[in-house]
Amino acid sequence: MKNVPNAVILLIGVLAVVIIIVLAPVESINKPLDEEERRYYARVTHCITALQVCVLIILFCLDLQDYFYAGYVSIVLVAGFMVIGK
Repeated sequence: MKNVPNAVILLIGVLAVVIIIVLAPVESINKPLDEEERRYYARVTHCITALQVCVLIILFCLDLQDYFYAGYVSIVLVAGFMVIGK
């Protein structure tokens, strides 16, 4: 990923975070969520996503690129699977 410009990485990362925040939580056919559970799990998802983004920013600033890319790819994959799940 060293050949990819930082602007593209930032754009994809922001898009992935927005997708996670908008689509969370994803319901299962076997376990539908009521409104209270939906609000609770959405709040938990927002907190976890915010924490992950803060950790990724710290890793990027400390120039720990391998760890940054591992976390970055996990967020992008989660967003992709959430889109597929909807």
